[in-house]
Amino acid sequence: MHIFIHLLNDFSGSPRTINGKIDCYRKLGCDCFVITGGTDGFIRTDRLKHKIIPYEKHSNRAMWGLHLLVWHVRTFVLVLRLTKRCDIVHCNTLLTAPHLLAARLKGAKTVCHIHETMVSQRLHKRILTAFVRRWAGRLVYVSEYVETALEAQFPKLPSCITYPCIDQRILDGAIAKLSVTKKTRPFTVGLICSLIWHKGYFEFIRLASICPEFRFVLVINGRSDAFYEKIPATDVPSNLVLYFSVREVAEILIDIDVILSLTKREGWVETFGLTLIEAMAFGVPVIAPDVGAPKEYIENGRNGFLVNEADLHHIAKLLRSMHNDADTYARMSAAAGETSKRFTPTLLLAAVRAEMQFILS
Repeated sequence: MHIFIHLLNDFSGSPRTINGKIDCYRKLGCDCFVITGGTDGFIRTDRLKHKIIPYEKHSNRAMWGLHLLVWHVRTFVLVLRLTKRCDIVHCNTLLTAPHLLAARLKGAKTVCHIHETMVSQRLHKRILTAFVRRWAGRLVYVSEYVETALEAQFPKLPSCITYPCIDQRILDGAIAKLSVTKKTRPFTVGLICSLIWHKGYFEFIRLASICPEFRFVLVINGRSDAFYEKIPATDVPSNLVLYFSVREVAEILIDIDVILSLTKREGWVETFGLTLIEAMAFGVPVIAPDVGAPKEYIENGRNGFLVNEADLHHIAKLLRSMHNDADTYARMSAAAGETSKRFTPTLLLAAVRAEMQFILS
């Protein structure tokens, strides 16, 4: 049995990525079991054997630490009870690394799927990477950037890269959009992100004020009340539309002309950016920071732009140039669609087949 462990099942990139992988493992005939912290997210526990060990973030650091500790203890005990020697335990993200030890105590194979290069607390990261170095049998990186950033910390561990893919439902929505004539509406700029300071939603709101002639759509992976605690409703420009905890991203992307990533590099560097690739499937050019994994698929001036995310006036200038030059925008839109073909479910299935062989070797 393949046992997948993921902490927070929400509407961010890591649960969406592991959900796609689980689908592939099941298509390849594997018996899969999932341990996660909730049901309201991209990991579709309704069609899987699973165990929910409740976990919720907390704004208070001490309470967050306590919630995390309780989740780890309960999960560790469950892994000890559940795992057999013939099983393979997949810890998804560094945050679940302690359960590699539980799996190894039962004689199972262990895999750590690494999505991140940064953990908020330095000591916490040192502890997690120590678990990986000692107890992981194989590593699977989400991008070349993550592999390069972390390979020095795990020099003796065999590893591979498996890129995420676009969900088939999103691809279907993209095909439907591209087959019809574009609707007449304001030029629309989108940002889809979590409610974390370094994700750039403050800057996106400022950008909406700088470009009042455009429509801006901000999709927050979080609750509206939490957002309005940080941003008063009076500070939201009239040309900005807000959505919260959107499960069907295709319904948003169908009306976007340019998608942004404004992740602030001092707090986080994007390790893949699945939303950006999904937007490209809709023929949407991308503007993103010129650091991290987006450099692996964004070609500056061809399918998007790589920028300094702090320079909002430069980003505004790029948006206006794309809006005013229909021919250039059309070429970039077509190039974005072509780029997305490198990340289809069919290609992921082949990559996961190779990943599984690598794990078993």
